[in-house]
Amino acid sequence: MTMKYFLKKILFFTCLFSIVLVGTLYLGHRSQGRDKIEVSPQKHILVIGDSNTECAINDSICKSFINLSSSACPYFYSYVKLKKVVADNPHIDTILLSFAPH
Repeated sequence: MTMKYFLKKILFFTCLFSIVLVGTLYLGHRSQGRDKIEVSPQKHILVIGDSNTECAINDSICKSFINLSSSACPYFYSYVKLKKVVADNPHIDTILLSFAPH
């Protein structure tokens, strides 16, 4: 009796986990590529990277800058964000990409 109960619980947990996983993957795939990051045409210099550039460059003072840096952002994610922003905004002509060796 207890082994049957245990197997039912394991089967229930596996099914529930599978449904949540498939749902998450489906929603992630469905929404991928739809989001546009639009930047004002007056801002043609993109600053992207980790907390070094996030805190060092104030884009409210420099009117032609847009600072999309975020704390603890690894280089790979900065690169992916960079590709998306440049694809959506062809008027960006200068990129300042921060790369920290840590």
